[in-house]
Amino acid sequence: MIAPIYSKLSTKYPHVSFVKIDIDNNAVQSTVTDHSITGVPTFVFYKGGRRVESFSGARPDLLEDLVRKHAPPPKSTAAP
Repeated sequence: MIAPIYSKLSTKYPHVSFVKIDIDNNAVQSTVTDHSITGVPTFVFYKGGRRVESFSGARPDLLEDLVRKHAPPPKSTAAP
């Protein structure tokens, strides 16, 4: 349900890094445990390598609000 919205947000905010992790993959179990991921989907926001916010559940409105809140400003493509 949330996957198409997540995909659209990654297109809408190309200056933001969007990453998906398959929590059923044994290779990432330490990441799942370290970040206390107990529900799917869980969204975790980082700024400067530091975790700043997270939530679990399919909440498209909250997801976009937090992307907008934590996104760096887009890089300007205008000539000086």
